[in-house]
Amino acid sequence: MNQIINIFNKLNLTKTEKVIIQKFKENNRSRSFLPASDILRNHGFKDEAIELLIFGVQNHPDFTSARVLLARELYEQGIYQEALSYLNNSPDCLGSNGLAQRLHFKIYLILNNETLFRNLNQTLTRRNFHDSETNEISTLFENTTFSELREIFVKRLQSQGITSSHFHQDSPANEKKASTKDSFEDQKLNEAIKGFHVVPIREIFFTDLSMEDKKSSKEKLELDSLTLGEIYERQGLLSQAVKVYERLLQLSPRSELLRKKFYGTSQAWEKQKLVDGHIDPEAVSRMEQAAIVDTQIHYLEELLGNLERYD
Repeated sequence: MNQIINIFNKLNLTKTEKVIIQKFKENNRSRSFLPASDILRNHGFKDEAIELLIFGVQNHPDFTSARVLLARELYEQGIYQEALSYLNNSPDCLGSNGLAQRLHFKIYLILNNETLFRNLNQTLTRRNFHDSETNEISTLFENTTFSELREIFVKRLQSQGITSSHFHQDSPANEKKASTKDSFEDQKLNEAIKGFHVVPIREIFFTDLSMEDKKSSKEKLELDSLTLGEIYERQGLLSQAVKVYERLLQLSPRSELLRKKFYGTSQAWEKQKLVDGHIDPEAVSRMEQAAIVDTQIHYLEELLGNLERYD
């Protein structure tokens, strides 16, 4: 959080932005994190904006607007599975949230889930939830197969400089029909995590790409996901960081950097679990209660200050 505060201190802010950031500095656990993250994004700090949104949604899991905007930011970075996870884990129903449903729609297409895509397409059309982009997708779907539509959409995303391992993902139906050869490759994939001795998975499955395309695609994928893993680490969300690094290792089992990240974070996570197991639940309860009292005192102090100005 100190890193983000330092960024704010160096930015050339407007008067309105200064007011927002001052509120955020006074209480960075309030909902002011949402406009603060928007300021970061507008000034070109996209990774830090995502980090702040993750921090805020962890503290306010029922803040639907922030959750959906976080999913949108992850989607725009090509981090689709995490975007979908944040949408699906919302404690509130997102059925009436047009942006959330359109994100679901596009992610289902990218993740090659035709059944969910078809069902949601009907819902969006019936409820008039389409925007210009999803309406174009829906119209194209009337005259093309799902596979053809997905290929068109993926190429459009790639032309925008977005890269993701999910662009080459098989459909759920095809995955269930995996052959003995597929099972063998799955076994080799698991071995990659343990021994790091097999050929990189992208080289096995995506041989249609040129060497330069494979290199730039792989680097972009690692950069985006590695950044997300590091964000989770800084937030203390070690279990989620481990999952990100593990998935990256499946793609690049020979990467020394990813091996260090995976093992280092895994060890830190194990230590954290041991520490958490020895924490007195009553002490945690008292700490949480103290935080609530501090928030109430802060609110009362602000109220008294406002009353004094009116006197």
